[in-house]
Amino acid sequence: MNSFFRSVQFKVMLAIIVVLLILMGIFMAVGASTPQTDAAGLPLNPLQRFTAGFSRSVNGFLGAFSRVKVLEEENEQLRQQLLALQQDIIELDMLRQENANFRDYLEIKGDHPDFELEDAVVISRDPSSPFYTFTINKGSLHGIKLHDPVINAGGLVGYISQVSPAVSTVTTLMDPILKVGAMDARTRGDTGMVHGDIKLVSQGLCRMDYLDQNSAVAIGDLIVTTGIGGIFPKDLLIGSVTDVGQSTTDISMYAIVSPSADIRQLRDVVVITYFEGQGGITSPDVTSDPASQP
Repeated sequence: MNSFFRSVQFKVMLAIIVVLLILMGIFMAVGASTPQTDAAGLPLNPLQRFTAGFSRSVNGFLGAFSRVKVLEEENEQLRQQLLALQQDIIELDMLRQENANFRDYLEIKGDHPDFELEDAVVISRDPSSPFYTFTINKGSLHGIKLHDPVINAGGLVGYISQVSPAVSTVTTLMDPILKVGAMDARTRGDTGMVHGDIKLVSQGLCRMDYLDQNSAVAIGDLIVTTGIGGIFPKDLLIGSVTDVGQSTTDISMYAIVSPSADIRQLRDVVVITYFEGQGGITSPDVTSDPASQP
């Protein structure tokens, strides 16, 4: 409303009103010196009729201006009410998300009572990384350490590759640098290594290599962690098999795996800060090539 009174339109309108009021005063003064109507009610002279009509016009204009002000005030009140409702909707959505995250947290904790967990929020993504590397809002001050597993309700997401006091960086399953010891949850005997692949990342898929040539892995099978080496707990869900084929470099088989966690759209994650059997990078769970370790 204050912006209207400072606008050019208001200043022009105010100038017109002032001029009209001056003219009305002049006409009324002139009319006062002219003959008035007689007792028989003869018509007023032209100047008096003009003055009366002009006065009604000014009053009507002022009345319309007053109504405009009222409408503007009402519109401003409605705008504030709309903003308040929008804020309520945002807060309700946040509350629903928090409740869902809390339920997921309790479910994970219930299934794995030995886990010590720290929930976190994705606060940024690395625009230079094609493998969906991201940063969370928790760090060493919250008990998070290098190589701690990162999961969500869907399954394994990746692991902590950098830690600072307040934030941490997560390398995901989509990154070829991270190689996870894995097995077929149905057969329990078919093992291999799940890792990212530059040719598959745009499809949101990973690759499981080093399967035996007689592997019974089939499309639709669930792939879980082996737990060997102490980087990832055993039986964390990684994803499901979408294809199986013969390696072109050796006699082994491979499988294409669709991660169960929606890594490309993550908003909230859980860091496993402790689990029974947790250890260092000394096994096939993560590549043993020192030059490629984060």
